[in-house]
Amino acid sequence: MTTVIVVALSLWLIIEVVSVISAGLGAPHAPSRIRLAVVAVEAVMVVVVTRALVPWNHLTQWIWVVAVAGATVGVALAVVRWPQLPAVQSGVSTTRTAASAIQLVVLAGIGVLVASTFR
Repeated sequence: MTTVIVVALSLWLIIEVVSVISAGLGAPHAPSRIRLAVVAVEAVMVVVVTRALVPWNHLTQWIWVVAVAGATVGVALAVVRWPQLPAVQSGVSTTRTAASAIQLVVLAGIGVLVASTFR
């Protein structure tokens, strides 16, 4: 069971790191500041959750270090891209914007709650 958890979290981590790097480089899944923030916070949250759930050995430590480095690059790219984006994408419904804001708060909350369990 532990191997399944490690593989699943590693794949999720890779997907999130690639997503935040591509968003920072201008991918269409982050056309506004709020969507870019959601992608960045989601990547950081997955890094934190992985840190909490994965049993540590030599291999998993390196996976996590590489993921943290990738997420850091992605967030840095997002920070550079931030001023170029509108706060909210024009033509997007208020409901979708509110859902993105709620998603951002929930993801940040999960990350903070999980991180608060670290000693």
